[in-house]
Amino acid sequence: GVAAALRLGARAVQIGTAFLACEESGCAPAHRRALFSPAASHTRLTRKLTGRLARFMVNPLLEALENQGAEPLPYPHQGWFNTPVKTAAQEKDDADWLPLYAGQGAGLLRHHTVDALMRSLSDDLKT
Repeated sequence: GVAAALRLGARAVQIGTAFLACEESGCAPAHRRALFSPAASHTRLTRKLTGRLARFMVNPLLEALENQGAEPLPYPHQGWFNTPVKTAAQEKDDADWLPLYAGQGAGLLRHHTVDALMRSLSDDLKT
C-alpha cells in the first residue's frame, strides 16, 4: 500500500498503526493482539475517547461511550475521564475496554516487529 500510494503521487504516508502493532511499541499487549484480529477491520472516527477526533477499533468501550448520548469533554479532559477504565482494562488484559487506536489499514497488518516492518517497506519501495 505504501509503494502504491507513492507511485500514485503521494509525497508521504502515515503508518503509525503498523509501528503501534510491533512488539517494540509501548502498546498494551491486549491492544496489540486486537490489531492482528479480524476486529481491526472495523474502525470508526470519534471524539468520545480522547476529546479529539481520532480513529479507533470498534469495541464495547467505544460503543458504550457513543450510546450514552452526552457530548465528549474537550481534549485532554475526555481522555482523563476514561483513564480509570483504561487502567483496569490493561490490568485485566482486556481489549474490550481499552481505547484501541487503529488506522484505516489496521486490518492489513502483517508485521510483528519493527525489523520485519522496515525490511518489508524497504523491499516494497525497491520494486
